[in-house]
Amino acid sequence: MNPDQVDVELRHGELWITGERPTPAEQEGWTWHRRECPAGKFRRIVRLSEDVDAEHIDAEYRDGTLHITVPKSESAKTKRITVKA
Repeated sequence: MNPDQVDVELRHGELWITGERPTPAEQEGWTWHRRECPAGKFRRIVRLSEDVDAEHIDAEYRDGTLHITVPKSESAKTKRITVKA
């Protein structure tokens, strides 16, 4: 797949990953008994919490793998409080 065949969108607190795998070209003399990765359209929806920083979500396609980074918002990050004696 190519990066332009995949769409990543944030819709109402859900991360939508959609795309289409192309049908592999038929090879002369090859017989397929089974294909592990089916061709065609696909969609995955991941519900996110409200604590995400939507402005800094990043998606990168590298070495055949889609990497998506969803950072927490500053208000959701844990803050350590020092206990005074």
